[in-house]
Amino acid sequence: MDAIAGPAQEHVAGRLHQPLAHHHHHPLPGCDTETLDDTRARATGALATCSATTDIVDACVVEGALRRRDLIISSDLGDLHAIAAAISRRLEIDHP
Repeated sequence: MDAIAGPAQEHVAGRLHQPLAHHHHHPLPGCDTETLDDTRARATGALATCSATTDIVDACVVEGALRRRDLIISSDLGDLHAIAAAISRRLEIDHP
């Protein structure tokens, strides 16, 4: 079973990582990319822990938006607001 699951997971991971690398080099107009360095990763992990979320991507989005005071464009209002509320902060979110 492991021999079958291992290559399938690597193949899927390889396909998922390629588009992310592509977006890193060509951000959307008006958007910048940031490196998820140790400091930001730890801040994101702490925020995820405080908010009891398992969605590390949402926690990372919230951490960055709060730190930079950015507007978030998302249809995932409830989860993002709940993460920020866990540390008594508010987000500015617009729908796409």
